Amino acid sequence: MIRSASDIRAIFNRLFAARYRISMQGGADEPLYLPPAEGRSGTIMHTRDFTASALHEAAHWCLAGARRRRLADYGYPYLPPPRPRPAQAQFFRSERRVQALEALFAEAAGQAFCVSLDDFSIGEARRQVFERMVAMEIRCWRANGLPPRAARLYHALLAVRDGQTSVHELEASAL
Repeated sequence: MIRSASDIRAIFNRLFAARYRISMQGGADEPLYLPPAEGRSGTIMHTRDFTASALHEAAHWCLAGARRRRLADYGYPYLPPPRPRPAQAQFFRSERRVQALEALFAEAAGQAFCVSLDDFSIGEARRQVFERMVAMEIRCWRANGLPPRAARLYHALLAVRDGQTSVHELEASAL
């Protein structure tokens, strides 16, 4: 059973820490990704002990290619809200895949999911548009399958949630 962000971190770290020199940690005021460097592993920091933040940051990492995983915060600049309309549209385009994968991870972990617009000033109509974008991406993932790292995490979350295995019994190489 998955009860907290610490369970998600434990699963993530069990699957990926050794092979990819990465560890997920909680307790941050803001999420942050620092790539592996000479003599140290990379770090994914999620916000406080929020399960949604842990799942969201795991989704970012699972979708990032090798080049992006060598860059702090995957090389994406953060423009805080309120954003000009074109910048918010770009946010939606880049976040729809991440949030769709986060939704699937949340489902597998037995956790709630809500889309994040990252801007409280956005109206209901634009929220609905983004929710449809995320839902369409979820349908694509379901029809076409998940990328390999995402599939490993998804299946591990399901196995732990359903009591088929515990975090400590997970075999990183078997999933």
